[in-house]
Amino acid sequence: MPVPLGVYENGAFADSIDGATIDQLKTQGLGGSVSKDVIHAKGTSDAAHFGMVGGELNADKLEIAGWAVMFGASVSQQIKTNLSPLIDLRKQQVGDASLFKILDPPNAGQSAGDWLLAHKTSLNVVDPSMGIPYYVMIVASPLDISFEFQYELDLYWAVGRLWLQNDADYECYAHSVVDYENPQNSVPSARKVVFFVPDYNGKDNGAGKLMCDNLVNPLAAVLGKAEKFKIQSFIGNSATKDTLNNIFTGSDAGGSPALLFTASHGLLKLSTSKELADAQGALVCQNWAGEPPPPESYYAAWDLPKKPKVHGMVHFLFACYGVGWPKDDTYNLDKKVAISPAPMMSRLPQALLGCENGALGVLGHIDRAWSCSYSIDGQPPQDQSFHDVMAKIMSGYRLGSATDQFNLRWAALTIPLADTLQRMQTRRGLEHQVANLWTMRDDARNYILHGDPAIKLRVDPKDMPPLV
Repeated sequence: MPVPLGVYENGAFADSIDGATIDQLKTQGLGGSVSKDVIHAKGTSDAAHFGMVGGELNADKLEIAGWAVMFGASVSQQIKTNLSPLIDLRKQQVGDASLFKILDPPNAGQSAGDWLLAHKTSLNVVDPSMGIPYYVMIVASPLDISFEFQYELDLYWAVGRLWLQNDADYECYAHSVVDYENPQNSVPSARKVVFFVPDYNGKDNGAGKLMCDNLVNPLAAVLGKAEKFKIQSFIGNSATKDTLNNIFTGSDAGGSPALLFTASHGLLKLSTSKELADAQGALVCQNWAGEPPPPESYYAAWDLPKKPKVHGMVHFLFACYGVGWPKDDTYNLDKKVAISPAPMMSRLPQALLGCENGALGVLGHIDRAWSCSYSIDGQPPQDQSFHDVMAKIMSGYRLGSATDQFNLRWAALTIPLADTLQRMQTRRGLEHQVANLWTMRDDARNYILHGDPAIKLRVDPKDMPPLV
């Protein structure tokens, strides 16, 4: 079975899939509201369309792809006003009123498929001229617009969510993006990717060693060469809380990285904890020694200084609850297990995006993260999805299209899952195979982008020179 990431505040590890949930898979089916035909079409496509007609060239051009913002019903006018510099910039860049939209949100419980049908289109390769631009930024709490709606729309569209802690943070984010994209301004980040990955000296449930052996070391050996990015690695003993703080404060030699990849356990709080909103998903560093994690062993939003040096940074944050979590555990079908009183976004990504001269975007996980993202049944390292996404980000793809590999993966995994669920009705001994496929499928689906999906790194050598 896949190894789950995550360490509880009492020192226990996140649970794996239990037998009762495996039994429930027999009757649960595929789950979700996306039809099997739609998922099959996405999962079997060999066209490099990135969800949009015309492929990657058109996806790069906002005047062809379009851009839209979708406000949740409870979003205040102040938030809309604070975001206006970014919205005005995107409107100018699109330059066509038919391809720039302020979209109405879905009704309560409405699926992405039904919402699209109401707008006279469907879950299919995107033609922006049919009414829904390719890039869609959701500005809403997950209570207003669910994570499930985002997952489904992101199957073909390039979707990001922006939900910050305070109204003023939206103004900071808007100015951060506008300032970064102004060609008259110099690029504030360096042409390098930084890996930050603790291994916990073998004191965890094995997830740390798996990450190093099957994900990070293989990636660090090959990534960045074609894109002329310098690789800087803090793996194992060097992946301490002080090191991470040095990265966020720009005090590390060579300047702040354009791309930061962290892979670690996330801190898990009990659903009744007073610190749940502020500390859940905090990054557990190498300082953790295998006991209930003390504050000095993990990096939470409250550890981030008021003015960090993260402008121009994209953070790929791989950890349990790294970007957020639902109300109930995705991976327990036998009974509802409450993670928190409501679905929430993690504070650290919110703080990184909402500070003055903040980060551009954070890509990460909703709910538990699993080793099956990169390690499957003793096979060689399965790091292809990570490699593809990170290489595209370093090549200057817009974030919403750069991350499409995860959507392809969850669609592709649904096909053998459906087949095995069907065979499971008449055959025994397939329970663990189904549990593996189901976990892998939902693990791939649960990656989301926190930020504007139309953002891209300024990787022209004139803007971001290669480091010698």
